[in-house]
Amino acid sequence: RCLDLLGHIYFTGEAQESQNIALAEKYLKRSIEVIGKSSSVRCRSNIDLGLINQYVYGNETEAIRYYKRMGSSQSNDGTVEFQLAKLSKKYPALHLGDPFALMQTAYLRGHSPSVYEFAVMTEQSINNRYSCEDTTYLLKRFVEENEVIMAPQLKIAYGELLRGKAEVALWAYAQAAE
Repeated sequence: RCLDLLGHIYFTGEAQESQNIALAEKYLKRSIEVIGKSSSVRCRSNIDLGLINQYVYGNETEAIRYYKRMGSSQSNDGTVEFQLAKLSKKYPALHLGDPFALMQTAYLRGHSPSVYEFAVMTEQSINNRYSCEDTTYLLKRFVEENEVIMAPQLKIAYGELLRGKAEVALWAYAQAAE
């Protein structure tokens, strides 16, 4: 598990200023070897190696192989279904599953980017059942989950309002609205 975490840290670049894909791959592959021998638990390394193969090397076939290893593992936060839904839309001949159902599963697992994608699919009536209420709810949930990232001006605006600077607060609220 330490190898898995170390590989993830190198992959995301959390330990340094940038990613180190070579070291990430080394530790992630080693963690799969070690964990595979010692337990029936599927490690999260499969997800990271899938992402590396899909986005760094452009090897989507290998990425799918890593994603499928995860299955319904508890280490999967919805990333697998999210990526498989995107690949399923891109390559319907591979029969990876229904993109809508995969995206819905990712959304239900709490994967943040899938909330938005699922909302868009619902809005486009991908499941042949358009619902304005469902789309609105999903987009509202996405914005609420990502409020700090999407609209940092809200915190500034509220602080200015508390200080009695209504004009500055109004400007910050206008920026957040845009």
